[in-house]
Amino acid sequence: MNDEWEEEIEYSRRNAELRMVDADLWIQDPELLCGFEPVEAVEQWTKAYVALESFADLAAHINEATLQAVLDARERARRALVGAQERVRENS
Repeated sequence: MNDEWEEEIEYSRRNAELRMVDADLWIQDPELLCGFEPVEAVEQWTKAYVALESFADLAAHINEATLQAVLDARERARRALVGAQERVRENS
């Protein structure tokens, strides 16, 4: 029982650390952020960046504010991706 408790605490601690990676990029409260291991982060942020690129094309037809918001999100995803790629290289 103690080992399970210690594993749960370690998981929670690691998850909190992962959520705080690049925390300065986000407006949301840290408890709302996702924490990814470095390789998973590259996969997740690559998909996010590609999706936001497509959303930007659509947002351009809505209005300038929507486009600005989507472009901001895309840039944040790009920065998160670059950071994740750097962490993967550092860990290799």
